[in-house]
Parts: sequence; structure tokens; C-alpha cells
Amino acid sequence: MISNTQKLHRDLERNSKFFEKFAKEHPHYYDHPLLDEAEGSAFIKELHDEYAKHPEHDDPLPNISLNIAEDQLADSELNVVFHRITTHMPAMMHYSEFFEIRYIQTGTAMFYTGDETLTLRSGNLILIPPKLHSCFEIKEKDSIVYNILLKASTIDSVFFNLFQHDEFLAAYFTRALYGSKTGYILWDYEPNPMIDRLITASEKEFWSERPYYQRKIEIYLLEIFVELLRTGKEKSIFPITPTLTSKDITFLLTKLLRDSSYTITLSDAATMCGYSSRQLERILKQQTGYSFSELKQQTRFRQAHSMLKNSELSVSDIAQKLGFKTSSAFVKAFRIHHQMTPAEWRKHHHPSAPQQ
Repeated sequence: MISNTQKLHRDLERNSKFFEKFAKEHPHYYDHPLLDEAEGSAFIKELHDEYAKHPEHDDPLPNISLNIAEDQLADSELNVVFHRITTHMPAMMHYSEFFEIRYIQTGTAMFYTGDETLTLRSGNLILIPPKLHSCFEIKEKDSIVYNILLKASTIDSVFFNLFQHDEFLAAYFTRALYGSKTGYILWDYEPNPMIDRLITASEKEFWSERPYYQRKIEIYLLEIFVELLRTGKEKSIFPITPTLTSKDITFLLTKLLRDSSYTITLSDAATMCGYSSRQLERILKQQTGYSFSELKQQTRFRQAHSMLKNSELSVSDIAQKLGFKTSSAFVKAFRIHHQMTPAEWRKHHHPSAPQQ
């Protein structure tokens, strides 16, 4: 039985042949480099009309549109999708619900946004956030350009903890994930053997469909992002500096506190958000009614409740995991907040757990 990924591969190959034939028969779409939305819609209609002339063949792109939605994936459970961009498609302005990574392995390409045109070359990697109107045009026939689609939920769950250590990227991804407008990021590299190897390995893994292949791809992409963070500061181009709104800050800190409540300090959080500690405290009070330390303590106690109720960890081990210097400090703080000790709380909610 053919798998969803194998079907996607087959359809992409069939599409490439169809587009090559279509380009020869409809040169008016290729006379200028960029189609606006009206021209793009006309192009797509003519594509479907062309398919309709051949009912013996299924249309491999029945849902093609100018806006790429997650439910248009061949397999909705795929978190990451790889494909190479064909040279036979004209450049159309569109937006996607995904984060898109375009990697120029060889050759050159043009990247258009509403008010900007970039020339990309071998080694360049560009990250395009959801909802950014843009398009991409390959300039040389033998260019190899990868397009990688990443669900926003995958960025949030798999990669965000890595980005939180970089002030700019933390702000950038917070705004992108929660729907605020932001721009692309371009890493203006010369060909980088490590990134090239990781991209190629990711594509090979994607088409293999071996067990856990999606997780393997995520690991490769983590390595790519680490390489970009390690060496990419001087190679990065950020057209829009993403300042965080008060609402963005609340979302960001809620996540940071949940993921690393015992390590992040007010000073760390303020630096990450681009504010002073005093400004951040004021924003949090306005948005939540709580100070940073109160939010941090609440998050700690929620994690304590979960570990006391659902694990066999000792009170001492839980105190250590939550970043308390001693178990007695944890017990004291817990008693002040709950009017009982952690052991007493556990006895009520998880009587079979160890009580030390």
C-alpha cells in the first residue's frame, strides 16, 4: 500500500512534468517575474482547467491556492515537510500558515515581499513566518532550492526552548507564534558544509519514512538552528525588529516560566523582552495583577502539585528539581502558600506515594 509521503513524492514529480509542459504552452505567465494575486488566481484557474481537459488523470493538486493551509498537507500528522522548488512555477505572491525555510543549495533565486526584493545565492537560508505575503523565483534552471514547511505548533513545542536564549529570536518567535506581524530572517552564508549536510540528510530521512523519521528530522533541524545561533550573528539580516507588546510579553513569560521557572530571573526576562526590570514588573502587574516573583512562585507550585500527585519522587527530590536551595526552603514556602506541608498535601492527593 502506497504511503502518504510516497504519494506526495509521486505527485510532486508528476506536477513538475506538468508545469514544464504548461510553461511552454502558456508563455504569457512567464513574461514577467512576479504575479500579483489576481494574476496568480488566473494562473491557478487555468491550471485546473488544463487538468480538467484530461479526466483520465487525477489532478494532483486539487486544493492548490494562493494561501497554503495546514489541512492541504498530504498527511496532516506530518510536522515537517521537505520538497524541492520546481523551476516551472511562476512567482506568485502568497502566504502560508507554516513557518517556511528556504535553503539555496546551488544557484540563485529572487525573494519578493510586498515592498522588497532580495537576491539569494548558494548557502543562503531564509526563514519566512506565517502570514507573510511573499513569493520565490528560481533564476537558474539547475538551481537546487529546498522548501521546508514547519507547523507553528512544532516551532513552539520543539524549538522554542532553544530560541529563548537569544533576545532577538525570543521576541521574533513570540510575535510570529501569537499572530503579530513580523518579517523574514535571512542568514547570508557562503555555502556551509555542515548546514548543507544536515539539509541533505533531512530530505533523505523525510522520503525514507523509517520509524521516527519525523523526530530524526527535528533533531537535524535543531542542529541547523544551533549552527545558526553559534555562527550566524554577523550573518543575519533582520528587516523588522520585533518589539514585544504587553500581550506578547505575557505569552512569552508564561511559557518561559512553565519551561524553566527555577532558572530564569527578572533581569533575564527583562533583557529577553527588551525592557528594564522595572518596566517589565509594571507591564506584568497591568496584564496579570501579579509581580514576576509571584508568577514564578505560582508556576513552581503548579509543577510541585503535578510531581507530588503524579510521581513517586521524594519531597527532597522535588525541591531540587524546582530549584530550591534546600528541601526545608521548599517546605517553608509551600506551607506559607498552602497552610500545609508538601507531605500533607501529597497524603491527601496521592496517599500511596512516599511521604519523606
